[in-house]
Amino acid sequence: WWPRCTPSKLPIVSTHPRGGKVNSSDPADDMAGGRAYSRFSHTTLRLAKHAPPKEATIAYELGNATGQYNRSLLITKARNGPGGGTRFAMPFSGEFLTFNLDGEILEEK
Repeated sequence: WWPRCTPSKLPIVSTHPRGGKVNSSDPADDMAGGRAYSRFSHTTLRLAKHAPPKEATIAYELGNATGQYNRSLLITKARNGPGGGTRFAMPFSGEFLTFNLDGEILEEK
Protein backbone atom coordinates (compact mmCIF):
# COMPACT_ATOMS: atom_id res chain seq x y z
CA TRP A 1 0.00 0.00 0.00
CA TRP A 2 3.02 2.27 0.46
CA PRO A 3 4.03 4.08 -2.77
CA ARG A 4 7.59 3.74 -4.02
CA CYS A 5 9.72 6.59 -2.68
CA THR A 6 11.73 8.46 -5.25
CA PRO A 7 13.99 11.41 -4.37
CA SER A 8 11.19 13.83 -5.27
CA LYS A 9 8.57 11.92 -3.23
CA LEU A 10 10.19 11.21 0.13
CA PRO A 11 7.84 11.09 3.11
CA ILE A 12 8.26 13.79 5.76
CA VAL A 13 7.06 13.11 9.29
CA SER A 14 6.68 15.95 11.77
CA THR A 15 6.69 15.58 15.53
CA HIS A 16 7.63 17.63 18.59
CA PRO A 17 10.02 17.22 21.53
CA ARG A 18 8.90 14.84 24.24
CA GLY A 19 7.20 16.57 27.16
CA GLY A 20 8.64 16.63 30.66
CA LYS A 21 12.23 16.03 31.67
CA VAL A 22 14.33 14.22 29.14
CA ASN A 23 17.19 12.09 30.44
CA SER A 24 18.75 11.28 27.08
CA SER A 25 21.93 12.96 25.87
CA ASP A 26 20.96 12.12 22.26
CA PRO A 27 18.58 14.80 20.87
CA ALA A 28 17.22 12.32 18.32
CA ASP A 29 15.76 10.26 21.19
CA ASP A 30 13.88 13.30 22.54
CA MET A 31 11.16 13.10 19.87
CA ALA A 32 7.62 12.42 21.02
CA GLY A 33 6.17 9.14 19.82
CA GLY A 34 9.04 6.84 20.65
CA ARG A 35 12.48 5.98 19.39
CA ALA A 36 11.20 4.54 16.11
CA TYR A 37 11.45 7.97 14.46
CA SER A 38 15.18 8.17 15.10
CA ARG A 39 15.86 4.51 14.38
CA PHE A 40 14.09 4.13 11.05
CA SER A 41 14.63 7.55 9.49
CA HIS A 42 17.71 8.48 7.48
CA THR A 43 17.75 12.13 8.52
CA THR A 44 16.21 13.97 11.47
CA LEU A 45 16.19 17.73 11.97
CA ARG A 46 15.16 19.85 14.95
CA LEU A 47 13.98 23.43 14.54
CA ALA A 48 14.25 25.44 17.77
CA LYS A 49 12.83 28.86 18.66
CA HIS A 50 14.96 31.28 20.70
CA ALA A 51 13.29 34.16 22.51
CA PRO A 52 15.11 36.44 23.07
CA PRO A 53 17.36 35.97 20.00
CA LYS A 54 20.75 34.38 20.61
CA GLU A 55 24.12 35.77 19.59
CA ALA A 56 26.88 33.59 18.17
CA THR A 57 29.80 33.39 15.79
CA ILE A 58 28.29 32.28 12.49
CA ALA A 59 30.09 30.98 9.40
CA TYR A 60 28.60 33.21 6.69
CA GLU A 61 29.42 32.75 2.99
CA LEU A 62 31.99 35.57 3.12
CA GLY A 63 33.59 34.60 6.43
CA ASN A 64 32.92 34.29 10.14
CA ALA A 65 31.15 37.09 12.01
CA THR A 66 29.03 37.65 15.09
CA GLY A 67 25.30 37.59 14.41
CA GLN A 68 21.91 37.10 16.02
CA TYR A 69 19.32 34.46 15.23
CA ASN A 70 15.88 33.61 16.57
CA ARG A 71 15.64 30.06 15.14
CA SER A 72 18.22 27.30 14.81
CA LEU A 73 18.19 24.06 12.85
CA LEU A 74 20.02 21.08 14.35
CA ILE A 75 20.86 18.03 12.25
CA THR A 76 20.23 15.38 14.89
CA LYS A 77 20.89 12.49 12.53
CA ALA A 78 22.49 12.15 9.09
CA ARG A 79 22.79 8.46 8.24
CA ASN A 80 24.44 8.63 4.81
CA GLY A 81 26.71 11.62 5.26
CA PRO A 82 28.54 13.94 7.60
CA GLY A 83 26.76 16.69 9.43
CA GLY A 84 25.13 15.06 12.43
CA GLY A 85 25.24 17.51 15.33
CA THR A 86 25.71 20.57 13.10
CA ARG A 87 23.58 23.63 13.96
CA PHE A 88 22.59 26.39 11.57
CA ALA A 89 21.34 29.91 12.31
CA MET A 90 18.00 30.41 10.57
CA PRO A 91 16.40 33.77 11.42
CA PHE A 92 12.62 33.80 10.96
CA SER A 93 10.86 36.86 9.54
CA GLY A 94 7.33 37.16 10.93
CA GLU A 95 6.57 39.90 8.43
CA PHE A 96 7.22 37.70 5.39
CA LEU A 97 6.79 34.27 7.08
CA THR A 98 10.16 33.07 5.77
CA PHE A 99 13.38 31.57 7.09
CA ASN A 100 16.86 32.63 6.01
CA LEU A 101 19.83 30.28 6.24
CA ASP A 102 22.64 32.45 7.63
CA GLY A 103 25.25 29.73 8.17
CA GLU A 104 26.68 27.23 10.60
CA ILE A 105 26.80 28.23 14.27
CA LEU A 106 30.44 27.97 15.30
CA GLU A 107 30.40 29.34 18.86
CA GLU A 108 27.65 30.75 21.07
CA LYS A 109 28.35 33.93 23.03
